Amino acid sequence: MASGRRVGGLLLGTLLATLVAWSPPAAQTALAAGSLGVQARTTYTVDPGDAVVHVAIDYTVTNNKSNTATMLFYYRTLSLGVQPGASSVRAADAVGGLSTSATSHAGYTAVELRLRANLYAHRSTSFTLRYELDGGTPRSTSPIRVGRAFVTFGVWAFGDRGNGTVEVRVPAGFAVSLDGDSMTTTGGSSGTVLRADPASPDTFFTVVTGDDPDEFDQHELALPGGADIVVLSWPEDARWERSVIGTLQTGFPKLQALVGLDWPVDHALRVRERYTPALEGYAGLFKADEGIDISEDLDPATVLHEASHAWFNGDLFADRWIYEGLAEEYAWQVLTATGGDAQALPDEPKPSDPGARALLGWTFPEAIKDQDTSDEERYGYGASFWVMHQVVASAGLDQMRRAFAAASANTTAYPGTGNPETVPAKDDWRRFLDLVEPIDKPDQAAIEDAIREVVTTTVEAQTLTTRATARAGYRDLVAAGNGWAPPWYVREAMGEWLFKDATSRMAEATAVLDLRDRAVAEAGAEGLRFDTTALEGAYEQARDDLEAATALGREELAAIEAIAGAHTAVDAEPDLMARIGLLGEEPRGDYDAARAAFEAGDPAAAISGAQAAERSITGASARGQERLLLGGIVGVSLAGFIVVIVVLRRRRVPVPPGIQPGTAALLALDARFAAEPAPEAAPEAGAEPALRPPPRPAPEPASDEAPPAEAVGGSGTLGGHPDAPPPPLGEAPSEIEREANGP
Repeated sequence: MASGRRVGGLLLGTLLATLVAWSPPAAQTALAAGSLGVQARTTYTVDPGDAVVHVAIDYTVTNNKSNTATMLFYYRTLSLGVQPGASSVRAADAVGGLSTSATSHAGYTAVELRLRANLYAHRSTSFTLRYELDGGTPRSTSPIRVGRAFVTFGVWAFGDRGNGTVEVRVPAGFAVSLDGDSMTTTGGSSGTVLRADPASPDTFFTVVTGDDPDEFDQHELALPGGADIVVLSWPEDARWERSVIGTLQTGFPKLQALVGLDWPVDHALRVRERYTPALEGYAGLFKADEGIDISEDLDPATVLHEASHAWFNGDLFADRWIYEGLAEEYAWQVLTATGGDAQALPDEPKPSDPGARALLGWTFPEAIKDQDTSDEERYGYGASFWVMHQVVASAGLDQMRRAFAAASANTTAYPGTGNPETVPAKDDWRRFLDLVEPIDKPDQAAIEDAIREVVTTTVEAQTLTTRATARAGYRDLVAAGNGWAPPWYVREAMGEWLFKDATSRMAEATAVLDLRDRAVAEAGAEGLRFDTTALEGAYEQARDDLEAATALGREELAAIEAIAGAHTAVDAEPDLMARIGLLGEEPRGDYDAARAAFEAGDPAAAISGAQAAERSITGASARGQERLLLGGIVGVSLAGFIVVIVVLRRRRVPVPPGIQPGTAALLALDARFAAEPAPEAAPEAGAEPALRPPPRPAPEPASDEAPPAEAVGGSGTLGGHPDAPPPPLGEAPSEIEREANGP
């Protein structure tokens, strides 16, 4: 998890002063005579029990000034420079103590040492200079802290080039770190030993810091929401312990309520007291896997700022100005709500402020070691606090809670129906803005103006204008949906700030809604119950395109239009030909089936039924004409057939025995067309004689007897052969005879 730091009141002023106090002054070499050779072995021994660092410098000095014939050069006193704040300065040689005096100056302590005897040319002498570096009390101006749990101090080396060594001895139990020139480290049961043989001892400088975890005073806190916190304070600083514990007990529940998220740390979080220069110039430092380091300064705002970094860090929002601004704002919110000592709100940042820059370019510098870095950090913290205060004041604490929840769950800022979709976990300033400005509410000018003026560069500011246009179009789409949420196909592009794509997709979505609205209106005009559920689902669930929704909308509209056309045709009064053509047809049944299919959600069947109904009606006239024509033909044929039957009956054509009446009629027709009998051909051997009337007999001579009944038509008499004997008297003629001969 990314670290969070809070700039404190000491910041660079104290840090630079400390570095000056710790680092060797340029006058160190000049204080010694130019012709005096100096060899020095320096030892620092940390004594937590007495809260001091014992310093011993073993000197060997040589007079390199040659005598002349008239001049004799020697040294009796030496001027040496050691660390500021040196106390109990004393010196001794092999014989005993030497006379010394110490005078404090800015950045160093001047020591005057009187040798036991004159130091003549090319002679050497050795002695040991000792002094103490007293640990300062908490919150004192001293740059040195030496306690049972924590120690920090600056290390100098002495001697000419190549003639100086330095050693630092730290008791066992302390974990030691360095900030400055390197030293070799050797650990053992008696403690840690650091050594260096610098090429230029007069410029050597490093800061040694150590802490002994077992020596901290520990106080365990079980705070609401499952937050387990262990407060680690210096044994010498009960006041800091009381302040931090009180701040957490009072402010933490309010902080968690304002954030609205579960406590995210799954282990006991350590809150440890530290010295500000050891925090690289910051008042506090948060690392989830290591805990919180808090300056010894009694600053509740720093405690709450760092505690809020459990939520406000690079995992929730990636940009530094967001999580540092949130930490500052929410510490202020908590202290204001609980009656604590809230710091004053920052002034609106100006481009002319020292260190001013667009907050999107504000990154973590690791440490504050120069004035430019200090200016940038001061501006960054103040400007991010100012912007975030505008955001929270405009969005409101409730909306901020919703924004944090969505960022933590990685859910979209443009929700649709059902559970909101998840998005990539990279929550930058764009997503932050979308979350604090919900799309269902008007955008806040105060938020966007603050971000445009302080956070973004010119390029990003132009993107904000494009965003405003796209969001206006999105709200129009929501309104046009009339309860239908825009599909992910649109919402995804909006959330990714692909506004060109989003605008094009919104046009496609609007076209689908237009199809729906037309279909609803036309269905209402037809008295149709239009169930839009299927179209709504196809629209809202579209992820990659809107083709399916568009096709369904067009099909449903086409079904309504087909039903409307069938309705007009069914209700129209048919003419004579149409009525004839509709005989046996049921177009209204097809029309009713089409309506039922549409209302059941089957537009394809509705179209088919409506088209069938309309075809039945529109083709009725043609079918009527066809039926009349066919009927005429049938009628004429029937009439002709009837005439033939009548004629046959009138001619009374005799029917040969065994011939059915229908066959007799055909034989009569055949006889009608046989005007003359054909020449009789000799029958073939074995052939049956053809059924043919016998040849007409020669006319009989006239007689006075009644003539026989006249045979009508044909070339022969069908009633029987003239030579056949007459039927017996009293027998009724056969049916054939009655039909052929008449009554």
